[in-house]
Amino acid sequence: MTIGLPLSDEMLHQLEDIARKQNRDVMAVIYEAVEQYIKQQVEADDFDARIDRLMEKHKWLLDELAKQ
Repeated sequence: MTIGLPLSDEMLHQLEDIARKQNRDVMAVIYEAVEQYIKQQVEADDFDARIDRLMEKHKWLLDELAKQ
């Protein structure tokens, strides 16, 4: 799938500078950035779900602590 991505001139110049410094193609830099963003979001969602499960599991203890 191809997605058209309108970028400001400044953003494009910055991406080109980064790609040049890393001896990479601009699209490779964009692809890696999107990949990292998706991974970060999935990990954050997983973390939130684990916290919710732990809080539910130990709800009684949290309630007792809140009373004190």
